[in-house]
Amino acid sequence: RNCSALTVCNSSEYQLLAPTAFTDRVCALITNCTNGTFETGVPTAYNDRTCDPIRVCNGSEYEFTAATTTSDRVCELLRVCSDSEFESVAPTAVSNRECQTIRICNSTTEYETREP
Repeated sequence: RNCSALTVCNSSEYQLLAPTAFTDRVCALITNCTNGTFETGVPTAYNDRTCDPIRVCNGSEYEFTAATTTSDRVCELLRVCSDSEFESVAPTAVSNRECQTIRICNSTTEYETREP
């Protein structure tokens, strides 16, 4: 009978298949999360790293918190100005809309020179 030493997975690998009495251990490279993904599961000696796609904010949202290598992007709904407000600062991909109250002129002492 011939016997061989079992393969030992190195630090950049995990055990994909356990050894048996008649087969060697099979190791696989640990996945690296790529651009557009973040880590949702930490690799172990027996499990690969898991990665999920980073959330994309839709047209009615802005990025409240940026994604990191281990957390998803947080999107928040854009503020909607009320009928008594106007948009003073337009929203961007990473900032909310700002609204200001429409000033009402005192008709006995003022007149409107510019619309809000």
